Amino acid sequence: MSATITGPWCRPKNTSADEKGGIHDDDTAQGLGFEGGTIAGSIHMEEFPPMLVDYFGDVWWSNGGISLYFKAATIDHEPVRCLLEPISATKARIWMENEAGAVVMEGSASLGDDEDSEVSRRIAANRQASDLRMMADVVIGAPSFMLLTNKTNRRTSLIIFAAMMCIANGLSAIASSLPELVFYRVLSGLPHGAYFGTALLIAASMAPAGKRASYMSMVFAGLTIATIVGVPMATLIGQNMSWRVCMALVAALALITIALIYMFVPSSPVTTPTNLREEFGVLKNKLVWSISGIIFVGFGGVFCIYTYLADTILNVTNSPEVTISIAMMMFGIGTTIGNWFISKLADKSPLRTTGIALLCSVGVSVIYVFAASNIWWLYLTVFLLGASVGLAAVIQSMLLDVSPTGHAMIGALVQCAFNTANAIGPMLGGALLASGASFNETGYVSAMLFFGGFIMWALSYLQLRNRNPALATS
Repeated sequence: MSATITGPWCRPKNTSADEKGGIHDDDTAQGLGFEGGTIAGSIHMEEFPPMLVDYFGDVWWSNGGISLYFKAATIDHEPVRCLLEPISATKARIWMENEAGAVVMEGSASLGDDEDSEVSRRIAANRQASDLRMMADVVIGAPSFMLLTNKTNRRTSLIIFAAMMCIANGLSAIASSLPELVFYRVLSGLPHGAYFGTALLIAASMAPAGKRASYMSMVFAGLTIATIVGVPMATLIGQNMSWRVCMALVAALALITIALIYMFVPSSPVTTPTNLREEFGVLKNKLVWSISGIIFVGFGGVFCIYTYLADTILNVTNSPEVTISIAMMMFGIGTTIGNWFISKLADKSPLRTTGIALLCSVGVSVIYVFAASNIWWLYLTVFLLGASVGLAAVIQSMLLDVSPTGHAMIGALVQCAFNTANAIGPMLGGALLASGASFNETGYVSAMLFFGGFIMWALSYLQLRNRNPALATS
């Protein structure tokens, strides 16, 4: 192997220092524990081409590639240098280091396609299911807090959970380092699932006969509307002011929520308290697992497409970045309308509505593959995909029907199911992309996941037909 080639020391300029509210801004970066505003990765990558042309020749400009991942941040005019270790005539290991010898970034460069690049191998290595992190704070927090408060007045529980989110987000706004910020973000996520699970149980207890799905859908409607308004608003504030302002506003909204809950949500005592043994006894019910499986498997189809939607728009539809925001808004509007429409149908026939909606979602996912060539058809498809989320309230309502006790565990299980689906969908979609598929072809994976959800629905139908024919024919 040839000797390592070392480039000269250089002092890159932080050209993004004026972008207030981002990690390249001194005030923001220092608040996160960095010495100053960080240099954008693209600036560092521009240091490598002269060295690569010297090694590979001018042909590298037309037939070369570079694959890097970052390990450490640098600040304005901090000395760094590039290094190259030859592997073959068409491939080399490359990295950048600072004066202390710390690696800033590393990866590989090549002539032609390099299917075994450093980054590709790392991505493949990270696709182990045992290493999967599925929004762990939400998955852990939902069952823990809901079971701990299973005998507490549910309105009181809501206030406690909202207060926890208020405090954690407020502390996030004044975090003095990155580890401290991460810790507070974990704390803010812990009560998240329990909050929505408890809110759904309150809505179910308030609903008159035959209206449970509609009442529970109102909770999801609040979530979807908040997403449509909140995400672009938070982005706008973060870009023009500071992320700390966003965190402070979320804390203030949580405080307002506490007041509104106290003023308008009726007291909701647990009329038939259960112990932990009874709550965990719900998990012995096979029907609970098959109905929950509709979420565990089927809803992975939603997240499979949604995760790679922006990449599809940029790389397949070839539309400008602004269309990503429009597509996200169409998804949110679809979720809101679908939540209302599907719940109305489900008030009369929840099981039949769920089965039909799952099959329709299979079709929408397949159409997505072909609709991606036209932005207007893509908008419509994404709208319909969002509408499928309306099944969430219906499925939880069905779970309450088949399990007369252990509702705290049911609420926790639903939250865990959603977050597991949020991991499974992107993971399987990513596996397909790693094999060389196009971004829009994640629609095929989505269709299979939705069909998997339909199989779980069919298993639930068969069990219901034997246990309770009245529910099976609804």
